[in-house]
Amino acid sequence: MDAYFLPDTAATDYRKNHVKTTVAIVRVQPQQRRLGYFHNTAYHELEGRDFDGLFRIGLTDPADYLPPYCEFAKLGRLERRFGDELHDMATRFARDQLRHAPTNPMTAFAERLPSDMERMVAESEQYYHDYVFSGLRQCGANFELAAFFLEWLQRGGTADLAVSIDGFRAVSRTAKMLILKLARVARSKRPRDLTASVLEMGEAWARAMDHLHVRLGA
Repeated sequence: MDAYFLPDTAATDYRKNHVKTTVAIVRVQPQQRRLGYFHNTAYHELEGRDFDGLFRIGLTDPADYLPPYCEFAKLGRLERRFGDELHDMATRFARDQLRHAPTNPMTAFAERLPSDMERMVAESEQYYHDYVFSGLRQCGANFELAAFFLEWLQRGGTADLAVSIDGFRAVSRTAKMLILKLARVARSKRPRDLTASVLEMGEAWARAMDHLHVRLGA
C-alpha cells in the first residue's frame, strides 16, 4: 500500500511521500471507513481520510498515485520440518550461502560514502530518506535478522556462535547510528568524516564472518 496514507509512518512518509510498503490487513470496515493492519512489528489502525486515500474513494487519482495490490503466499505444497531435521537443513543452507559471501562490503562503502554525502548536501532532504532506506536501514535490519538466526541455530545445537552473533549485532547498531549521523548531515548541509564508524562496521563484519566460517566449516 501507499505509505502516504499509513499513520504509523509519521516519522518518514505519512502525508509526505508516495512510496509502497507491505502490510498485513486484519480487518476492513468499509462502512466505518476503518482498516486494521500489521506493519513491521506492530498492529495499527487507520480511518477516515486515510481510508479514502488508500482506496481512492470519491477521489481522483493523482499522477503519483500508487494503487494497492496483493501478494498471495500459497501454502498448499508447504512441507513442515521440525527439530533436528529443520536445524540440519538450515545449517546446510547457511553453509551454502557462506560459500557465496562477498569480500568485505563495508570497505567499499567507506570509500563511497564521502561522495554520497556531497550529493546528500546538494540534494533535497528526500535524497537522504531514499538513501538510508535503500542502504543503511536494510543493512541494519538484515544483520539483526542474521543475529536472530544464529541464536536460533545455537539453541538447536550449533555450539559457540556468540562471536558472530555479537559481530552482526554490532554491524546493525552502527548502521542505525549512521542513519542518525547522516540525518544531521542532511539537515546541516555539512558533510562529516564518518569513515571510522564505517570501518568499525567492517571490522565487526569480518570478525563475525571469519568465526562463522570456522564454526560452520564452510
